[in-house]
Amino acid sequence: MLSPSDTPPAHTKHVAMAYQPVSSAPKMMTGTPSRAWEELRREARRLEGELDVKLSAFNKLCAGYEAAGREGMHAGAEHLSTTKATEIEALLTRLSDINDDMGSQLGGTHDSRSHLLARHRDILQENSHEFRRLMSTLG
Repeated sequence: MLSPSDTPPAHTKHVAMAYQPVSSAPKMMTGTPSRAWEELRREARRLEGELDVKLSAFNKLCAGYEAAGREGMHAGAEHLSTTKATEIEALLTRLSDINDDMGSQLGGTHDSRSHLLARHRDILQENSHEFRRLMSTLG
């Protein structure tokens, strides 16, 4: 069993993820349905973490634009915000697809996995809401 001192700090994982390219290719599901479920869940958690990091960085970027005003934005800054927004949209779409795949794995059963899926859907909804809020600050 790992002690808390054996695991790296959470922030180091998020920093590394902020600079990884977005992967839109679906991962292949192998083995039994429960294994496929675990692979989907692992991918959902990875995407949620990556979204958390990118939304936080995007929040800081939007706050800087808001402070400078729309007139203060130069073409490079506008391009950067567009690029970051596109990356976040791709992650949100991928997470939505993963959630849908997880739902199809359940097949209408109501067990502990349905509660986990509900939580993943809540997280997607929260992230989507935060992204729309940030986009509204850009005008």
